[in-house]
Amino acid sequence: ILDLKINPNLVSAYYNMGAAFYELGYFQKAIKAFNSAIYLKPDYAMAFLARGMAKGQLGDFEGSINDINKVIDKDSINRVAYYDRGIAYLSFGQKSKAKVDFKRAIELGFDVPLELLNSCK
Repeated sequence: ILDLKINPNLVSAYYNMGAAFYELGYFQKAIKAFNSAIYLKPDYAMAFLARGMAKGQLGDFEGSINDINKVIDKDSINRVAYYDRGIAYLSFGQKSKAKVDFKRAIELGFDVPLELLNSCK
C-alpha cells in the first residue's frame, strides 16, 4: 500500500472491496480492506463503522465498540452506529449500555426489533 499513489477513488475501491468481503462472510479480509481505506482517509467514518461490524462478527466486541465510538464521536446522530454499538454491547454482555444505545437509535428513527430491546432486561 505504501507504494500506491493516493487517489481519492482508491479509497472507495478499498471500502467497496471490504463491503463485498463482508457480504461474503470473509470478515478478516473485509477488515484488511477497511484498514486500507482508513489508512488512506483516516476520518472515513463509514469505514470505521463497517470495520467495527466486521470485528463484531469475529467476536472482537471491544474492537467493534472502539471503532463505532469513533463514528459516534464524529456523528452523534448516526442511528446505525448506535444500533450497531448496541449489538456489540449486548454481545459483550453489557445489557444496560446496549439498552441505552437501542433507545437512542429509536429516538433517531431506527427500527430496533422489540426482541432486542427486551433482551436488555
